[in-house]
Amino acid sequence: MLKMKDLSVLLFCSMVSLPGCSKPEEATAPKAANSEPAVDGAAASVVAPTEAIPEKAVAPVVPVADRSKPLATYEKLDSGRKLLFAYLAVGTQPVEYEKVAGLISPGLSYADEFKKRDLIQSLRPGIDAEIEQAKGIRYYYMDMSGILDKYDFDSKSFRFMAFANDTPSVYFPTTGNYSMVFTNAVQYRRFTVTDEAKARQIETLRAEASNMKSKVYFFTTGEQLGEKIVNAEIVKVQLLDPKGNLLVEM
Repeated sequence: MLKMKDLSVLLFCSMVSLPGCSKPEEATAPKAANSEPAVDGAAASVVAPTEAIPEKAVAPVVPVADRSKPLATYEKLDSGRKLLFAYLAVGTQPVEYEKVAGLISPGLSYADEFKKRDLIQSLRPGIDAEIEQAKGIRYYYMDMSGILDKYDFDSKSFRFMAFANDTPSVYFPTTGNYSMVFTNAVQYRRFTVTDEAKARQIETLRAEASNMKSKVYFFTTGEQLGEKIVNAEIVKVQLLDPKGNLLVEM
């Protein structure tokens, strides 16, 4: 039991702060060796280590057509072989030489394994050369149908039926696994003809089911990853009469 004198000292120390009233172990307790000085919130926000922020994936830049390039310099795309190499020229995946060789040399499928291997090896330099050649082209044109819908008086235009779908595609039976998609076809759905005489001429040809044709000029911009599809940006579309004369373009 505490003596009266000791009790009065404790009560006094709890009421006032006196240097001699601290507990001995608190006053003499050594500071931890690895302790850091206290800092306020602002300082902590400065000295605290920052977490690494992951960089956002940068989307690949899609090349665009040079519309000042003369149309006379465009290469005609008129075969599955040209379409195949147009795709390989923009493709990012390793070339599947056996599959490519099978498309350009149909007899490969009937050869025994040794002849097949030898044939593929003999074709590889030519395949690589055609790919490099196609890389230097990229600008093509195609002869297509000139089928139109009837003249629309409100918009003063003919709908171009070859581009009725949003992303029309083209392929050749000899290389059916490879195709090309026109990515901006929605901008080329209608031939606008404000001149009434010209509109009458085209409407007459349309109504008579005349063999009008079209020429589509385009630039190969890249591939669709995971698919054997080459993307193409349309540059110009021309409508021609049965004799090949230019009627209208867009």
